[in-house]
Amino acid sequence: MILDRESMQNHKHVEKQRVLVVLQLTSGECLFGFFHAGHSERISDVLNDQRTFLPFEVVDGERMIHAKTSIMRVYEICNVTRHFHHPDPYVVLNVSRADSWETIQRAYRQQMVLCHPDRYAHRNPPEAALELLDRIASRLNEVMDQIKPNHISSVA
Repeated sequence: MILDRESMQNHKHVEKQRVLVVLQLTSGECLFGFFHAGHSERISDVLNDQRTFLPFEVVDGERMIHAKTSIMRVYEICNVTRHFHHPDPYVVLNVSRADSWETIQRAYRQQMVLCHPDRYAHRNPPEAALELLDRIASRLNEVMDQIKPNHISSVA
């Protein structure tokens, strides 16, 4: 199908979220990379849609298409789009401003455990994956540095 200029301008571009995952294939190979999902979609929605093949972007930028039948497991690590592109630190941690400090700390720890590079060492991740995980951990620390003074002062 060929779109003329007017059709292309009227065509809505849907922004996708980049979700970092470990993709374990039926061959036993593990790939670190991204599935792309709409803002209201979960990875399970993407895996269970009607498509037979799914696009997958490896952390080094290579793009490939995988047959769903070749996928054995998907381990979701984090929503990279939310971590790096959302300005609100509470959204990054997926908590509310009204949540207790203990709830915020628990959310931080849970995400930090998921993103810690040592958790994936047995899967022999590529260097690009380790660097990304380090950047995510640094971002989580920055977010906590932003939230702590504001949250503590609003509770006191």
